[in-house]
Amino acid sequence: MLLEKLNSFLPREVVFPLHMCFTPMMILFFCKEYARSLDNIMPFLDSYGAASGQSINNDKCFFYLGKHALQRESNIQSLLGFNRGKVHFTYLRVPIFNGRPRECHLQSLANKVRSKLEGWFGKLLSMAGHVQLVKSVVLCMLLHSFSVYKWPSSLICLLKKWTRNFIWTSSCNIKKLMIVSWDQVCCPKEEGGLGVRNFDYLNTVALYKCVWNMISTYTPWSSYFKNRFTISTCKVATKYKCSSIWFGLHFVFPQLLSDCRWIIGVGRSVIFGLIVGLTILLFP
Repeated sequence: MLLEKLNSFLPREVVFPLHMCFTPMMILFFCKEYARSLDNIMPFLDSYGAASGQSINNDKCFFYLGKHALQRESNIQSLLGFNRGKVHFTYLRVPIFNGRPRECHLQSLANKVRSKLEGWFGKLLSMAGHVQLVKSVVLCMLLHSFSVYKWPSSLICLLKKWTRNFIWTSSCNIKKLMIVSWDQVCCPKEEGGLGVRNFDYLNTVALYKCVWNMISTYTPWSSYFKNRFTISTCKVATKYKCSSIWFGLHFVFPQLLSDCRWIIGVGRSVIFGLIVGLTILLFP
């Protein structure tokens, strides 16, 4: 019964993600501002509360509007009983916002990294301990966000500065003149480095993996993004897309294609050939 109510949100012949994203602390709905869609939300929440034994707190519930639905704010508020929230919020530790990722959007996450570095008693640890903390804690805090957004270069430089100072001086604010470059520190141990990941490369590689999963898998998630950004195995939309993640995808997609090669194998799953007029020449 709950699944039927969820399906009522979905417009016909439209590829769209699941209309309910659930975590133990939050539920997100995606729907049009039409009265029919809004009328289905409250009965669904009532059915969910009856089945789970949990109640919905209207004071902690918010709705977010697009630019074309601002005139219907009062009607939506009266139907749902929720207050309108600001678009810039955090979901699963990832900032959600409109437009291109800027320093003001991701500064809070960068500040958490700095607070983590300043909270450690660096003077009581060896240099190997500093390196291990950066590799195991700091990089894990950033990896999920790196997989979603192309970070501004100014924030990347700040992260480099803080981690470099912490490794060498046990403090983010104290700078020490070193004869070893940061690029050498980020090299693998086999090449004479400390094995610390370069933030620039880590951000690019994480976006590589995100785009590769889009074009190589056939899941509802990948199907939605392929239609949203006109992504195929050979091209991506060139015009501006009003999405905060589009800038990162558009940045890495040409590089990803240049590094990809088709593996023909025995020809069972890949057909390789040339089209000459109306004649198709296949190569086994």
